[in-house]
Amino acid sequence: MPPAKFAALSRLLIDLGFTMRVDPTFIRFDNTEANAWFLFPPYDEDEEVMISDLVGTRYALDMKGFLPRDQFEERLRRNLVAG
Repeated sequence: MPPAKFAALSRLLIDLGFTMRVDPTFIRFDNTEANAWFLFPPYDEDEEVMISDLVGTRYALDMKGFLPRDQFEERLRRNLVAG
């Protein structure tokens, strides 16, 4: 999986209907309709996301029916270019 900045990942999640809450110790994305959430360390927008966070997010989005696994990386790449 190629590296991705947090801005690209957060844009992807927001585009999928998640809301973002920022706290000094974490960043949380929620989708209350689907009872789904993600919790990340307090990344800066231009900071590279840990591969474990990318893999876990890709897996969960696929399992919850938000985004097929094979489309995850393509969407991240588009957000990196657009961002």
